[in-house]
Amino acid sequence: MQIIGSDGQVELLDNRIVVTRKGFFAMLVHKFAGPVDIPIKGIGRIEMKEAGILSGGSFKIVFNGSEFSEIKFQKKSNEAFKKLKEQIFAKIQH
Repeated sequence: MQIIGSDGQVELLDNRIVVTRKGFFAMLVHKFAGPVDIPIKGIGRIEMKEAGILSGGSFKIVFNGSEFSEIKFQKKSNEAFKKLKEQIFAKIQH
């Protein structure tokens, strides 16, 4: 499963999550950041703030105790990020 946010992309694989920063806005915000590879077993928590009419949403994955990777998204992506969160929790529980 891959979801495209405003400032990056999130791909859920069997045992890890890969966050990439492609696109013009991602380059402006994150410069030339490389991909972030997060093992499912290393995830401590996921924080999600839904996007509204006037405000963007955010999806933050906290791993290795204090490191995090955050993706911003628009209201049209709320459901996709909710589904991603559910699928990540299902993998963590296995």
